[in-house]
Amino acid sequence: MKKLSLLLAGCALVMGLAGCAAKTGSGAADTSSAAVMTSGGAPSKALSSAEASSSGVVESPDLSPTKDLSVTREGQTETLPAHLETGTAGYYIYMLDDFALAPSDDGDIIRPKADSDLLQTIYMRIARSDGSASLPADSQNSDGIVIKYQRITKGNSVFDVEMGYPAEAAEGGAVLLGAMLDTLNAQR
Repeated sequence: MKKLSLLLAGCALVMGLAGCAAKTGSGAADTSSAAVMTSGGAPSKALSSAEASSSGVVESPDLSPTKDLSVTREGQTETLPAHLETGTAGYYIYMLDDFALAPSDDGDIIRPKADSDLLQTIYMRIARSDGSASLPADSQNSDGIVIKYQRITKGNSVFDVEMGYPAEAAEGGAVLLGAMLDTLNAQR
């Protein structure tokens, strides 16, 4: 009897959520889903708001699992597909499909996938910060890698970002990093 009561309560919850789905401008139902990412970066499935809350995934009702980013590299504007990724430091970011996110001791590192045509020396490190320490000055190391630092505040969250790329990639790979960084936001 107890199992039947739980089953009926679960069905009522699902039906209630389905009835509360908002209509988007296209007329399609918006079920407020959050993407669950696999280690490869692709969404394994979209969760409903109720599933997301119970699984520990931060609910982001206004975010799609995928998005097209417009970038201008070397004078040419193009639209590139990106997927929603959740960082270990409490943020979400749309990552271009040629990039992968990996956690490290000093922040998440985003770099080109090994099978990508992009230079493997391009990277971005994102770490949560309290904002009290000064950021290092931008520099270029002996290998010709330009290293730039930036502090980003989103709501009550502060993130320190380090981007590295070869000087010759300033209008190519660096632009891709910037396009992804523009989508960074703190989890709710």
